[in-house]
Amino acid sequence: MKVSRLTAFAMIPAAILLLGTSALRAQGELSPPEGVSICQVEYGLSASSTPPLGPHEGVVVLSWTNPETYQAVEFSLDGKPAPGKVDGARGAGRVIASSGAHTFGVRGVEGDRVSVYKTVEFTVLEESPLHDPITNLQCELIPGQGGILRLTWKLGGDPWVSGLLEVPGRTDLVKIEAGALTAQTAAGSETPNVAVLTFKSSNGYFSLPIKPTCLPLTPAFRRGDCDVSGKVNITDPIFELDHLFRGGPRWFCDDACDANDDGKTDISDPIWTLNYLFRGGPPTPAPGPRQCGVDPTGDFLGGLCECKG
Repeated sequence: MKVSRLTAFAMIPAAILLLGTSALRAQGELSPPEGVSICQVEYGLSASSTPPLGPHEGVVVLSWTNPETYQAVEFSLDGKPAPGKVDGARGAGRVIASSGAHTFGVRGVEGDRVSVYKTVEFTVLEESPLHDPITNLQCELIPGQGGILRLTWKLGGDPWVSGLLEVPGRTDLVKIEAGALTAQTAAGSETPNVAVLTFKSSNGYFSLPIKPTCLPLTPAFRRGDCDVSGKVNITDPIFELDHLFRGGPRWFCDDACDANDDGKTDISDPIWTLNYLFRGGPPTPAPGPRQCGVDPTGDFLGGLCECKG
């Protein structure tokens, strides 16, 4: 059968469509992602993800930086396209893979242009190698102004190079430096007494999440001891005035500086303390200037309160 020149020309667009999007993309190449790194965050033998992983699977996180604008980012696993595509503005994505050694790739897409895959080698494990990153973990919920979670621990038998602290209901993460023995963050709105700790090894494997229940702390302080020196004297109103009017360092315990116990810290507090110290005025309200104790009125303002001396 003969095909006219006009008919053949009309068939060209259909032929191009049959080539698929990947062929069109090859016409213009993007710069590939830079600084690609990888770590494993979930393990098939102990995963709690939805849908659940198989016992011989794991979840890895690929991270990178974009040298130019990407519309989307695509992944590969051992030279074949891997499920999942992420917004090009994001710098991280998750890939599920079976246990064993693999080659993971990430490439950028912008319209009809596509970069080459930037690849990294990584072995997916069935369980985390970090079984004992920390010991003697303690967590306190410090009340006031939404609450603060303060965690302390000792180093365990498995070394780690970094860690993360997060709480349910909050999107911000607190980074933990290698060798640190404490961390703190604002309490969450969902379960304000629960924290989640994870630690990462030098070769990119995270520990299983550690989820302590934080016990409420009843802060004790001396009212008027604004600089927490262990006693109420002239240095306390000077310290408070320096912060209020000269931008000096802020106190740690709000209630200790709330000398008149009116529920706020302002100029009236150093005036109250000075009147007590030098003009025979009434002492600061309970727990008072000498005794270390808790706030009996139940209006704790917040802060890290402790008694010295």
